[in-house]
Amino acid sequence: INAEYGTNTNNIKVMTEPAVKEQQADAPDDRPELILILHSLRKTNIGTLIRSAVALGASEVVLCGRAREMALKTMHGSHGTAHYIPIRNFAKLVDAVSYVRERGATLIGVEIAPGAVNVCDEPFERRTALLLGNEGQGLSDAQLALCDRLVYIPQHGNGTASLNVAIAGSIIMHRFAVWAQLPEQARTGHKYDIDMSVRAPEVLRGTDLASEKRVERAAMAAAAAANDEAPAFQVEF
Repeated sequence: INAEYGTNTNNIKVMTEPAVKEQQADAPDDRPELILILHSLRKTNIGTLIRSAVALGASEVVLCGRAREMALKTMHGSHGTAHYIPIRNFAKLVDAVSYVRERGATLIGVEIAPGAVNVCDEPFERRTALLLGNEGQGLSDAQLALCDRLVYIPQHGNGTASLNVAIAGSIIMHRFAVWAQLPEQARTGHKYDIDMSVRAPEVLRGTDLASEKRVERAAMAAAAAANDEAPAFQVEF
């Protein structure tokens, strides 16, 4: 891995700390930014949300979980759009929240809950981070405690208790884009134009897959040694 970027076995580039700081320094302070945080979601929803984030002008996506699993999930359902937006990876949600707070973002959780604000009231800030919970259980108590405020999408029909998380996230990202007055992308015929020159130079931040595997093997060997058991493999570095 060179000074700024490394590439894992999925050909997904890894952004290291110096490159992260350099990109943050180059970002304009007055441009509205939406950071999408994805935690405990199915891979189909992750891919769909990444595609919506690209289409609706989000500034970046933050994934929570093991880098190897997240690398695979970004490719499922995103239809190649993952290469058009910076995507960072943190092992723990608390680390992801610390990152967005360092960026000066207000953390808004998406949940139908007492005290949640109607998304039509556009309770956004110029730097907003959006946290989406698991589709089945929604945001956990621990996740809710991390949020600065909550937002919900009003429903007007009977027959379903809530929306699919990818649909809900897409609706809220669109509301943010309208509120922030983001410029509409140029169109040609029945499709929006794709500018190949703006492909994101990095997709994941963190350790590359080879390094992660070595760490896992070393941990297994240490655990085996602690139990006075000989490891069934030779650890190689």
